[in-house]
Amino acid sequence: MKNLTGSNETDRNIFWLFLILLSIDLAFLGLHGLKEFIPRLDVSLFRLESDGGLAESFQYIKELAIIVFLLVIGRRRGGFAYLSWVTLFLYVLCDDLFMIHESAGLY
Repeated sequence: MKNLTGSNETDRNIFWLFLILLSIDLAFLGLHGLKEFIPRLDVSLFRLESDGGLAESFQYIKELAIIVFLLVIGRRRGGFAYLSWVTLFLYVLCDDLFMIHESAGLY
């Protein structure tokens, strides 16, 4: 597979970005689980099922970053295949933000 810049530095940066994002997700999982071990602790902001929580906001940021990365890669490589992926992740972001599948399921 051809590297975008031709350097291993890009691969290292992508690896570190992946590790950082994964670590943040694992931290949210850990904070969510604190409620089970410390019942008196109010961790509602960190709960995964809470609307408007930090985990949900972080998910929006990740989805938007995926869209931006795909647009940049698509522009560099000149392929239209990335546009279909952008469309998919744009729908996922809009669905999460505007709760499309929750409201559409009511009908």
